Amino acid sequence: IVPVKVDFKSLFLQVQSNKQDKKSGTPPPAPLSPTPYVPPPHRSPSPPPTPVVLTPPPPPPPPPPPPPALNIPRFYYPRGLPGATKVNHDAAITAIETAFTEFEEEKADIYEMGKIAKACGCPLYWKSAMFNGAGGERTGFVSVHSFIATWRK
Repeated sequence: IVPVKVDFKSLFLQVQSNKQDKKSGTPPPAPLSPTPYVPPPHRSPSPPPTPVVLTPPPPPPPPPPPPPALNIPRFYYPRGLPGATKVNHDAAITAIETAFTEFEEEKADIYEMGKIAKACGCPLYWKSAMFNGAGGERTGFVSVHSFIATWRK
């Protein structure tokens, strides 16, 4: 289907002028060059158009049911949940004091804090955090007393 734009005003004026021409009694002007009549080519009749029946769209399918509730733990531990280990603070402090006795005047600089971190059971990369936390950035070293006071906090 092609939309056609119709100018109703000009169509109305054209129909009115045709009616007035017929009333005047004068015949319409003859064509300038007569053309012989050529009949349109014969075509086989086409079947009548099939009527279009509009059916309502099918109802939407019902929403899928929610997935079943799964018991997923909040964190995944590859070797299972860690046991409730009791931390023995006195044993850790004894290990720290023993590690500090290896150093001169029981003071450790940042390079020696690796041994202290291991004595505490902490990873090696914590040595600078432990050093700074115990006040080592101010003096350049950490004494056994300042470190143990920080460790107890």
